[in-house]
Amino acid sequence: MDEGDLQGALRILHLLNTAGSSPVEGSHASEAGAVAVVASEMKIHALDFWMRNPDYLAHEILVLVDNGELDQQWMDQAEKLLEGDEPDLRRYPMLRYKFGAYEPIDNSFSYLVAAGLAACHRFGEPGKVQRTDFYLFQQGRALAKQIVDEYAELEWYPRQAGLVALVGNGRSGSELKGRQYELAEYAQTRIGSVIQPIADTVLEKLSELRARL
Repeated sequence: MDEGDLQGALRILHLLNTAGSSPVEGSHASEAGAVAVVASEMKIHALDFWMRNPDYLAHEILVLVDNGELDQQWMDQAEKLLEGDEPDLRRYPMLRYKFGAYEPIDNSFSYLVAAGLAACHRFGEPGKVQRTDFYLFQQGRALAKQIVDEYAELEWYPRQAGLVALVGNGRSGSELKGRQYELAEYAQTRIGSVIQPIADTVLEKLSELRARL
């Protein structure tokens, strides 16, 4: 089992469990028995980008504080994401492609599918897929809890997914990608290149906000 794919499976499991939405009654997700759904591959990549890049997640928290969408106390949480080795230890770089940060998740997600924890559903016809939704089943939700109960050191995953859910706040994948593109370091990265860290930029914004608010 590839370690990177296993870490990816853990991230996706907790993102689905924490940042996923409850299925709409009568929807395909509901009829399939899902307990949570992330609508569109674009959205799951946007959420995974924040999960993998604590500095970008911290910046988004500060943006929401600046906009009045989050209380000022959240600045402390943003700062914690930048402390010590956190940005480097938890950072899993992603390449920038035509539509933003991207990395194939097929191998990681296949672990969840094979274990009956999750599934994906493609809307449209072969060759003309309009959208791919990602489902979490009750077995997956139970395992997400069990993992943390048995391995306290993995508490980082649901905790970080909770912050990602906070900044995602029910927005669509295109909305989340749009927010990420507002950062020059993200938008100006050459296609096919690694999106660079922004810890210094975030610290400057944190200092400016504390002086102003």
